[in-house]
Amino acid sequence: MTDGCGRLTAAADAVARRRLGRGRPAVRVLIEGGRIVTAAQDYTADILIEDGRISAVGAFGGAEADEVIDAGGLLVFPGGIDPHTHLDTPV
Repeated sequence: MTDGCGRLTAAADAVARRRLGRGRPAVRVLIEGGRIVTAAQDYTADILIEDGRISAVGAFGGAEADEVIDAGGLLVFPGGIDPHTHLDTPV
């Protein structure tokens, strides 16, 4: 759940924190400013990962995270797992 600017709403943040409280510490990783490439889209955004799963994609500048990764100038393939890939087509 994001507001119109792609930021996590307070309600979404609270839900995510409750969902992660399964007896182990919650881990929040923010990947900032990467070029997101999917099968259908190509755009620049941030990715918020909570407890090992992508929880949101958007603009999250200033969001609380245990680890922040600067992906500026890098390609990011969210959810993509393919050990053998040919990127013959320009992205």
